[in-house]
Amino acid sequence: MPSMALESDNDSLDLDYVLKYGRGVQVLSGVTGLGLPPVEVRWLEGAGDGATFRGRRVLPRDIDLPLLILGRDRKDLRSLWSRLALMLDGKCKLRMIEDDGSSWWCNVYRVGGGTYTYGADTDGEREIRTVITLRAPNPFWVAEQAQQKVIG
Repeated sequence: MPSMALESDNDSLDLDYVLKYGRGVQVLSGVTGLGLPPVEVRWLEGAGDGATFRGRRVLPRDIDLPLLILGRDRKDLRSLWSRLALMLDGKCKLRMIEDDGSSWWCNVYRVGGGTYTYGADTDGEREIRTVITLRAPNPFWVAEQAQQKVIG
């Protein structure tokens, strides 16, 4: 099963960190927007029956990331929340990492989300659950193969 990471020029977050180490940022089930990107299709409807296809354009991709931010204590939780907020302030790279080390990525910007309701989405001490909405202006995933060095 692939894992996910969020990378910026100054930082990188493994989005499976809670499962691995018991604290940090964890992507939860329910991620949307990973499949085919949306398209806008143009049709010419004349006086006759039906329509004629005139072309299409691929639109930006929106991705909703449900996240759990889990800290050791309130101070650690605030630190993790601040780190995530700083990363999402500009362009990021969302990366899906396969078991063999190869990955797929696209550049994204935060366009919404990140809100929470006190008492329902956070206990105010150790955890916050929220959904971050990211937009990929170029909706196509870029593949990278894992590089192996052969020493001989």
